[in-house]
Amino acid sequence: MSRLESLRASRDKAIVDANQVLDDLALVLETRTLTEAEVAQRDEATGHVTQLQEAVGAEEVRDAEATAEIAARAALGTPNEPGAGTTEVPEVRSVVVAELGKNGKPKKVPMNVRLGIEPLTYSRANPNNSFYNDLLAAAWTAAPGFTEARERLTRHQIEMDGIRKNSANSNEARLLRSYDNESRRRSSQRAEKRDIATTVGSLGDFSPPLFFLAKYAPWRTYGRTLLSILKSMPLPETGMVFNLPKISQPTIAENQTTNVQGAGENTTVSTRDMTSSYETGAVQTIIDNLLVSQQYLDRVGPGIDGDLIVHDDQTRQLNRLLNGYAWGALLGMAGNGAIPITGSGAFNGTAIAEFKRQVHGAKAVVRRTDGVVAYPTHFISDADVWEQIEGSYDVNGRPYTTGDGQSAFNPIATGTDNGAPEGYSGFKFGGLPAFVDEAAWVYGGELDTIVVGSGTASSATLASHAAVVGAFDIACYWMEGPPVVRVLPQPYAQTLTVLIQQYCYAALVPEYPGALQVLYGSQLADATVTAY
Repeated sequence: MSRLESLRASRDKAIVDANQVLDDLALVLETRTLTEAEVAQRDEATGHVTQLQEAVGAEEVRDAEATAEIAARAALGTPNEPGAGTTEVPEVRSVVVAELGKNGKPKKVPMNVRLGIEPLTYSRANPNNSFYNDLLAAAWTAAPGFTEARERLTRHQIEMDGIRKNSANSNEARLLRSYDNESRRRSSQRAEKRDIATTVGSLGDFSPPLFFLAKYAPWRTYGRTLLSILKSMPLPETGMVFNLPKISQPTIAENQTTNVQGAGENTTVSTRDMTSSYETGAVQTIIDNLLVSQQYLDRVGPGIDGDLIVHDDQTRQLNRLLNGYAWGALLGMAGNGAIPITGSGAFNGTAIAEFKRQVHGAKAVVRRTDGVVAYPTHFISDADVWEQIEGSYDVNGRPYTTGDGQSAFNPIATGTDNGAPEGYSGFKFGGLPAFVDEAAWVYGGELDTIVVGSGTASSATLASHAAVVGAFDIACYWMEGPPVVRVLPQPYAQTLTVLIQQYCYAALVPEYPGALQVLYGSQLADATVTAY
């Protein structure tokens, strides 16, 4: 038995034991409160399960990394093959070489040699290479360095193709990151010390402020939570509209004889033709434009990853807008599957208990709707709604849930707070994994034209948070093409300004719109939800 199998077996046994303890204590709670010893017994049983679960998770990660590393090494091939040599990691191989023996005659001996692999074209190992500058040079045949720029871009494409074929968690990739960190550390080991005061008038002018340019603070924003949940498929190379054939009316089955013996025989059986329609999704062009000066591209300071700063920010904003578009398309796709949550007052306590009941009602709609009949897989809301749920309490001030998800008096959510700003919260709410996505908001921003529900309330007038209960395994398809980077100097040539664009094509194609239920309304109004 492997270590992973042994840990899983121990975890499963611990779960059975813990459930038995919890069941026994539940009977005790019907007549009295728990003693300190019983609370300690409960905590020990559940804590043991948590420890084993963490151990299983860590072992699964190690097992997956080992499997991926083996696959990656098999895919690398030899250094002379196209796509190989895409990392800065040398490879050790045993070879047979010839050397002179004592008698002066050559003899063959085995030894280990390190086959050096060239560094990536655009990396800190090649600080003089700039991806954007090479795009500029390659765009004009008369530009100085045109041929060399084209060669570097071609080599870069081959390198990226090779990396995409291998696992990002391989040993080679981890060594590459360590090499980059070490190179950055060595280049920044410069210190200047003075035995003087640093105030103005006391030689403070000679102790200038330091700027951590190499460790810049990017603009942090929410990303691709919803996109990571949606069922995806590759975006076709052609087409602007995608149609998914769907049965709109099934055939009909009938009991000819009814429930009375002999009745209904020799009577006409009803027939009905099956009909179909299309679910449709249109291709969207999501783009980010950035104007930079030619001087920035030519003279960005030493040790500053100018290309990385530009690319990182454009990627963050592109992902945010892609996620926002997916939310808009999803809310519009839900159609009549919108459930208004009405009420007044603060969104806490009994209001959240009622909201949980509405979540179960939305689950029931998905499960019972003929033509859909699915079990919801996710509950998604934004940070305001979810933090109010975690912070709710009853009329006696007792919390409905706690950070450990176990010691609440009457838990409305179960799990453990994982501290992540977005994505999976670590809890289950209404029996569903609870996810947090700040784009779950039907007012303002990129969602201000989305029609919710029957089409009478748009986000521009609704001013409401929203939550979605959905079976995302059948609800829709998300299709997204690879990002494209373009550099355009000509439109702003008179000011030596360069336009850098990053864009991609994407589409959301509904499959079963009824598998999504949107909860919104006055009880989720902004002023109510954010009143902590």
